[in-house]
Amino acid sequence: TYSPVNSTTFYDKVETSVTAGAAVAWTLIQVLTGLYILNLIYFLGVPFPLVAGIAILYVILLARTVIALIRGV
Repeated sequence: TYSPVNSTTFYDKVETSVTAGAAVAWTLIQVLTGLYILNLIYFLGVPFPLVAGIAILYVILLARTVIALIRGV
C-alpha cells in the first residue's frame, strides 16, 4: 500500500533530495547577500509590506555597490 509518510520509491527519494538541496542553496544565497536577517524580521512579526520595502531598497543598493566594484569606482 502507498503511504505518503514513508515513501521509498526512487522518484520520492530524488524529489526529497532535490528539495532539500534547493532549500539549503536558497538559505546560503540569503546568508551571503545579507537578506536572511529580513527573513528573520518577518518571522518576528514585522508586517510584510515593510519588510518587502526594506528588501527592495537593500537589493537596489547592493546592486549599485556590486556595479561600482566591478567598474572600479
